[in-house]
Amino acid sequence: MSSRAAGRSLMTRAVTQPGGRRLPARLIDMEADEGPYGPRYTWWLEAEDVHGLAKLRTWTSRDRHPRSRASSYIAAFLGRPLGPREAVDLAALIGRACTLEVATNENGFLVVKAVLPAATAVRS
Repeated sequence: MSSRAAGRSLMTRAVTQPGGRRLPARLIDMEADEGPYGPRYTWWLEAEDVHGLAKLRTWTSRDRHPRSRASSYIAAFLGRPLGPREAVDLAALIGRACTLEVATNENGFLVVKAVLPAATAVRS
């Protein structure tokens, strides 16, 4: 765990917003490490739940092919599709907004199902 994520709860017991499973969030930290199945990224996120801020984490492989989860997360934080072989400074993504698609597991904890681009306000 990186120093920025140290001391933070790994999962937060919470109830998702009634009628929806998408929460506004931001990336608070990320790190490249070794997981049980090989090199991975650990993504630390903070989401706004009905009970306050929920701190969550999720993992992806470090594979960055166009259809990988890591590439879809990076594109979500950038708010645009990645270009072919585009180099991205991952540290610059910290603090960026996104929308999390979450579910509640059998123990009542929020789990990340998808990281999507931040919702934008619709002007009328």
